[in-house]
Amino acid sequence: MRRINPQLVDRLLCLAFLAMFIVDLASTPDWRGPAAVNIVLLAGFIPLPLLRRSHPLVAMGLWAGLINTVVGSGTLVTFPVLVALGYPPVTATTSNAIGLITGSATGAVGSIGVNFEGKLLKNDEGKNVDPDPATTGANSTTEFWVVLYQRAYLKYFQDRDITSVDSIMSFTSDNDTAQTMKNVLGRDTSTEGMPWFAEDLRGKLQNGQVVNAGGTGHRYAVLECFKDSNDVWKVKLFNPRAYDGTHNDMPIIESGDSDGVFYMTWSNFTNSEYFTNYTFSRT
Repeated sequence: MRRINPQLVDRLLCLAFLAMFIVDLASTPDWRGPAAVNIVLLAGFIPLPLLRRSHPLVAMGLWAGLINTVVGSGTLVTFPVLVALGYPPVTATTSNAIGLITGSATGAVGSIGVNFEGKLLKNDEGKNVDPDPATTGANSTTEFWVVLYQRAYLKYFQDRDITSVDSIMSFTSDNDTAQTMKNVLGRDTSTEGMPWFAEDLRGKLQNGQVVNAGGTGHRYAVLECFKDSNDVWKVKLFNPRAYDGTHNDMPIIESGDSDGVFYMTWSNFTNSEYFTNYTFSRT
C-alpha cells in the first residue's frame, strides 16, 4: 500500500462534504429546510488535523457515520478516501458495503413493532376503533395494512397503548396537520390558506406533492385538479372514511360508487364554509 498523503485525504474529505452539501441544497431549495443542510455545510469546511493524527480511516469513519446519520450518502466520503489510500476499487466497495451492516443493526434497534391478530378493536357500541381494512382489486381483496399503519403511528408518535380501546379513543386528532403529514411522509410540509389559483394546486399535484384540505372538520385527500370538457375547474377528493359524503353536507359531485372519491367545483372547494386551509408536502 502506498504511503498516505494526509493533506490529500483532508482535501478529498472536504470536497466530498462540499459535494454532498450542493446535492442536498439542490434538493432542498428552502434555506429554512432540514438542519441537515447546515450540518453538512459545517462539516464540509471543518479541518480534520486532530482526527488525522490518529488515522485517516478513523476520520473517514466518524465523518461518514455523521453524514449517514443525518442525510445518508456517506459513501461519497468512504469510497474515494479508501481508493486514495491505495485500496483497489473492488476492495473499497466491499468494505463500504460491510460497514453498512452496523448502521442497519442500530436502525433495527430503534424501530418498533406492532401486531394484528386478525381481530379489530371495538368500543362498547360495537363500532370499530381500529380503521376499517382496505378493499382493493377486482376480487375485493381485504388488506389490513391500514390497521398496522394506524397502530404504528399511535404507538410511535402518540405513545398510545394500541391494545387498549380507551387509550386509542382518547386520541382524537393532531392539532398540527403539517407535523402529522411530516411524521407520515418524512418530508417537510406546510399548511396555508386555500390557494388562489387552480393552476398552483394542479402544479403541486403534478409535481408529486401530497395535498390534503380541511379546516372545518376532518380532512380530505386532494387527488387531482383539472378543467373539465366545459372549461370548468374541478377538484377530485377522497374521504378517508371511504364513502361519498362529507361532514358538513358539502356540494359534492359523486363519482358513481360510494368509495370515498368525489368531485367539487373550484368555487366550492375554495369556499371558506367548506375548507379554510390545505396542507402540502415539499419536494
